[in-house]
Amino acid sequence: MARFSILRRGGTGGSSRKGVDLDFGPFVDAMRQLEAAGAGVAAEVTPVIAELLVSSVLEVFEKEGAVPGGAAWPDLAPSTKEKRAKRQASGVFKILQDSGVMVGSITPYSEAMAAEAFSNVPYAGYHVSQRARSKIPLRDFTAIDFETAQREATDIVLAQLMAGAAE
Repeated sequence: MARFSILRRGGTGGSSRKGVDLDFGPFVDAMRQLEAAGAGVAAEVTPVIAELLVSSVLEVFEKEGAVPGGAAWPDLAPSTKEKRAKRQASGVFKILQDSGVMVGSITPYSEAMAAEAFSNVPYAGYHVSQRARSKIPLRDFTAIDFETAQREATDIVLAQLMAGAAE
């Protein structure tokens, strides 16, 4: 059992120390259960977090960069719109999405202690690179709303830990 002391000062009696015995056993047991549950939680939640990241990236595509913390992507050049208009009658162009290759390549990946969303499209890195550019502007589809994603991931982990500790 832990001992917790309270020191009282002042008054006519000067200072006095009063000890109170507190039983931290239930708290320590609960913390041990959470720690034990945590060992298995990562493997269970990283696939879910990877899907969350994919969903966040797809939202960036859908909103063409205009998500909290991100900047709207620059519009297509008139020459690009002209070329696409010949192939697409609608005249509505979704940046990095018209062919479906780039947006369709976003895939979840997870392992025990890692979760990510990635693309295997060879030119994907160019769109998110911070390098100087002369033709194609930066359109970073990985610029997700990190605060929301982190909050959601934390909620997932905590819910799983609590479920494991309650068992």
